[in-house]
Amino acid sequence: MEESQDILLNSIASSGVTIPSGVSSVKDLTPPTLFAVSSQALYLIDRQNSSFPASLPENSVADRSKLCSELASAFKSIGFVGDISFHKAVPLSIGRGLVRVDKVLGWEAI
Repeated sequence: MEESQDILLNSIASSGVTIPSGVSSVKDLTPPTLFAVSSQALYLIDRQNSSFPASLPENSVADRSKLCSELASAFKSIGFVGDISFHKAVPLSIGRGLVRVDKVLGWEAI
C-alpha cells in the first residue's frame, strides 16, 4: 500500500502540483497541506472556475469548513461521481493528527 501511495504522490507532483515542504509521503499530509494539494490540482484541471486560496485560514473553523465543502463541491461539478462529503474531505481528529483523504485522490492515510 505504501508504494502505491508514493506513486500517487509522485504522480501528483509530476502533474504540476507543488508538494508542500515537509511532505515526502502520504502520511506527512496534514489538513492544510491536503487542502493546498487539492486546490492546486483542481486549478490545473479547471483553471477558469477554480478560485480557491492556496491555504486554509488558520483562525476560523467556520471558514475552514466552508472552504472544504466548497472544494468538494467543485470536484463534483467537474464530473467526479464518487461520494465526496465534508466528513470524508477533512480530518476526523485534528488533535491526534488523523488524516482521512477523500476518494478524489484515491487513497486513505490514517
